[in-house]
Amino acid sequence: MVTRVLLVEDEDQLRGQLDDLLIQHNYEVDSAADGLEGLFIGQKYAYDIGVIDLGLPKMSGIDLIKQLRAEGKEFPILILTARGDWQDKVEGLRVGADDYLVKPFH
Repeated sequence: MVTRVLLVEDEDQLRGQLDDLLIQHNYEVDSAADGLEGLFIGQKYAYDIGVIDLGLPKMSGIDLIKQLRAEGKEFPILILTARGDWQDKVEGLRVGADDYLVKPFH
């Protein structure tokens, strides 16, 4: 069984690197560069996990997560962001994310 990943990241280089790495490890990846595109593909397909940045153009990661959860999407979501303040972590988890990872990461 292939694991399908929704990746929403506006930094082109990081999104490309994560895409490549996940594909090398046999994940199926759909990626988006902004929140609206992420919402569109997040609504259209079934995912096993989401990796979502908070600082996205067109729709914030927080609003994206809220919308996906409001539509009954229950796949685990990892927030991947440069925002490291505890308030951002609490807000992300409050709206439905399952975990929070601060950039840069190893």
